[in-house]
Amino acid sequence: MTALLKKYRLPVSFLLAFLAVWSISSLIGPETDSVVMTNSFYTLIGLCAFSFFFFHSFSWMEKGSLPFTLTAGFMLGLCIVLGTDMRALGDISYTLSGCIRKLIQAWGLGFLISAMLLAGMTCLPRAGERLAGCRLERKWSQSARLKGRRLFFLCWAVIFLCWIPAFLAYYPGIFSYDVPRQVVQAVENTWSTHHPLIHTLYLYGSMCLGHMLTGAWAPGVAFYTLTQMAVLSACCAFFCYTARKRGLPAVFSVLSAAFFALNPIFQLMSISATKDALFAGWMLACACLLWDLVREPQLFCARKRNLIALAGAAAMMMLFRNNGLYAFLVMAAALLVILRRSWKPVLITVAAAVLLYQGANQALILACGADPGSVAEMLSIPLQQIARTLQQNHADVTEEDRSVFYEIVPEEDAAQYYDHLADQVKMNFNEAAFRADPARYIRLWISLGLRHPGDYLNAFFATTLGYWYPDDIFHAYIYAAERHGYLMTQHMGEIINIGETIVVEKHSFLPWLENLYEQMATWNQHQRVPVLSMFFSPGMHCWLLLFSVGLCLCRRKRLLPELAVLALPFGLWLTLLLSPTVLMRYVFPITMFQPFLFCLWTGLTGRQPEISEQ
Repeated sequence: MTALLKKYRLPVSFLLAFLAVWSISSLIGPETDSVVMTNSFYTLIGLCAFSFFFFHSFSWMEKGSLPFTLTAGFMLGLCIVLGTDMRALGDISYTLSGCIRKLIQAWGLGFLISAMLLAGMTCLPRAGERLAGCRLERKWSQSARLKGRRLFFLCWAVIFLCWIPAFLAYYPGIFSYDVPRQVVQAVENTWSTHHPLIHTLYLYGSMCLGHMLTGAWAPGVAFYTLTQMAVLSACCAFFCYTARKRGLPAVFSVLSAAFFALNPIFQLMSISATKDALFAGWMLACACLLWDLVREPQLFCARKRNLIALAGAAAMMMLFRNNGLYAFLVMAAALLVILRRSWKPVLITVAAAVLLYQGANQALILACGADPGSVAEMLSIPLQQIARTLQQNHADVTEEDRSVFYEIVPEEDAAQYYDHLADQVKMNFNEAAFRADPARYIRLWISLGLRHPGDYLNAFFATTLGYWYPDDIFHAYIYAAERHGYLMTQHMGEIINIGETIVVEKHSFLPWLENLYEQMATWNQHQRVPVLSMFFSPGMHCWLLLFSVGLCLCRRKRLLPELAVLALPFGLWLTLLLSPTVLMRYVFPITMFQPFLFCLWTGLTGRQPEISEQ
């Protein structure tokens, strides 16, 4: 088939280009019958450009690449089509004519995305070769400072120092999201496993230490922020060190360090007290150790300290976020399949990590007397689906259906259903009633779903939109009633009151830099800049991960070991599809893997390791 396409590539290129132009123009403003794009000279420009691009993409085809690129292209194209409807109309129509139109639009975009993937699979390895052979690499590869532990400490210092200005701009740190609630738990001794206990103890302990030494709470918050910055920057530096050890060019380690150090997302997350920052760091550290394991399993398993380090990093990752356990189990399954010849030490390490996590977590629960977290968090999507179905006022939805649902969700809460956030529906969830007879409510969920599958799909699509639709903007306006923004920084007030006893005074030493950060974090100005906006898109980060998983499967003879590493963020992404909303902080761990994804696409993996010692 590849030969046939190449033979007739001129007319095929023209047809694919026309289909792509039609798909793109028809997706702009789908809620109106506007001809702004369809009746435009820009369509001719697009037709010529796309025809030229498609014509050359046929020369990039290689054996076995078409199934991956066509499948990935169609899936992203379909997600863009569905996401565009959801963003513009708040709903997706499932009529026969509408579905056919969406499939044609998806293929139109899919062919274009497939050609882009082919270009990436061909051109990025060439870029990797040039990077490995450039003049800087020849110079830096001989430098003792860019080898071994010296490289680690150099990257650690550079990344940490580059984050200091952000710390000074938001001194003593960013107290937002769930952080005040966690501190209130500690103050009032009302502990709950809804938030990781180890993080709450670390946060409150740091604050108490600062208060004990200075009489003020701000120094304690600053101590927490600085220590978190140190841990997170160390994890980033560990990746740069691991990449160099695995034989990647010194230039790549330097570029990775620059990515971590200068990216404003990392700068702000490093000073944010939310648990996601440290969770992301420990996930990256765990992935680095996995990278060593899958590439040199016998050498890695021969030294017990390597297995202990992997189990410890994995346990810390799971302790800092509850869904870390599920991500780890997905990775463990992939690891046992890929390293089935060395399954015994791998299985022992996996079991040790889970036992270590469970033991530490249970010890913390007993020490704090913590209550179990609410099951409502796991039921976010089902609750959203039922609430949306009831809101549509379908004739076949009986009063009995409503009364059963109102037993676990108050009627006034169900009436506040919001497409992109489940908090309003689940805030007063009656867990006692649900646990008393869970089968009763599961039957209601199944019954309504069978009668109204379209509402269920739309509720799922709307709540998880930013995890699969790159153009989503709602993740930056989730808490519009309180404030809006890409990242919550609580910059509005200079004093934060927590409960009745804790007052944290904020002071910016670099107000001009704080205002600059706020253009992105609060006012979403990055969304107004073409191309650049995609580097901040949660959906784009998720799709880069999914494309990389597909690349490893497509080139499994060379990249299969790295699939086990990607299984960790992929498992996290699967759990996010059941979460109550889309936030950038949830996707931050996936963003940490972007340098690793880059080295997969540039063909830099699988090179001769710099050193053989683990």
